[in-house]
Amino acid sequence: MYSNFLGAMLLSAAVMLQCGSAEAGDETQPVAVQASASNEVPAYAPKVLKQPVPVAREEIDRLFDEAARAAWAQVQSNYHDATGLVNAQPTWAYPTAWDVASALASFYSARGLGLISDEDYKRRASKLLATMQQARLYQGIAYGRNYDAKTGELVGPDQKPHANGTGFSAMDLGRLLSVLAVVAKQDPDLADAARGVASRIDAKRVIRDGYLQGTELNKSGQPEAYQEGRLGYEQYAAAGFALWNMRAANAISARGNATKASVLGIPVTGDKRGLDRLTSEPFIMHGLEMGWNAEMRDMAWQTLSAQAARFASTGKLTMVSEDAINQAPHYFYYYCVYCSGKPFVINIHTPGVELNGPRWLSTKAAFAWLALLPNEYTWKAAQAVKPALDAKSGWATGVFEDSNTSTATYSLNTAALILEAALYRKTGKPLIAQAR
Repeated sequence: MYSNFLGAMLLSAAVMLQCGSAEAGDETQPVAVQASASNEVPAYAPKVLKQPVPVAREEIDRLFDEAARAAWAQVQSNYHDATGLVNAQPTWAYPTAWDVASALASFYSARGLGLISDEDYKRRASKLLATMQQARLYQGIAYGRNYDAKTGELVGPDQKPHANGTGFSAMDLGRLLSVLAVVAKQDPDLADAARGVASRIDAKRVIRDGYLQGTELNKSGQPEAYQEGRLGYEQYAAAGFALWNMRAANAISARGNATKASVLGIPVTGDKRGLDRLTSEPFIMHGLEMGWNAEMRDMAWQTLSAQAARFASTGKLTMVSEDAINQAPHYFYYYCVYCSGKPFVINIHTPGVELNGPRWLSTKAAFAWLALLPNEYTWKAAQAVKPALDAKSGWATGVFEDSNTSTATYSLNTAALILEAALYRKTGKPLIAQAR
């Protein structure tokens, strides 16, 4: 019955995700699968993006296979069998809802790549889903910002169990919903459990006036709600909600807040609200998991083209994304193609703070772009991040631009995106559209 429902809804996929006419559905069901848009190279793209990968297919496949095996070993080494959860980093056992999604996507991709058996996949996924079905929510609204991977407990600012945690992120929830929809569609045995996790989110309290809303504690320890997301991230997260009939009508498309801009002669899409972060992350995840609609495809090409234009102008390979980097005092950085009117600046979590470093080639971005848009440039980038691989620890988040040395910071999200990219490379389809 459930899988038949999913199949019947496939036809309405692209329309529902692009239009998002309702704010929040009355019932939580996975309803949409986007058809991938054509990957025809736009005229403005630098020449290096128009050249094919300069090696045989077998060499590309071997690169992805070896990368995925190292990524899976990395996930496995930080896995907690009692909960099915995975540390966000080897020394940080407090995953966000985004990280929970990355763990589930890692299990799913590892099974698809033949790195684990179907039985092992279902055992791990079932534990994770059971943990999240029982996990505390922030004020009964949604999954909180951090959980203890060892126990499944929602934690507070001191990483100790807490009744409500420190708020919730709508962007994190959107990623979780995207991966839950993949599992629900592809694995009938797990569909009810995935639906049970998704249905705990109260969309009517997360979606306001057609936009996604997050909540976090201010400096006084009081909760503050805010509109969350800018172009790219906002559309990716809203698409995740839409997959479960929770539609944020004003967030699902960039049109209402888009403004034209240019980076090194490449047209890019800025956000007229400011505080935008145009980086690889939302576009590569949207493409790998759901497939691009026309709008996301255009912004993806712009984002990659601007990076290739910087390479053409400076000779510096450029692969921007958000990544954990073990550099005080911020430890997490957004390397932007375009942020608040400025090209190639570095952002941190604090809005409005702009830095000139660190600069690094993102490992997950390199593999994801190569899977989605294989060409001479994305192949060069994937070769350039090889120093990020450590025989014991797995894939670091990237390679510093100037020194060509590893960031030596290891994250679940890096491993997960490498595994997703390898599965996309193997099947040629986004995760939610793969036939089983």
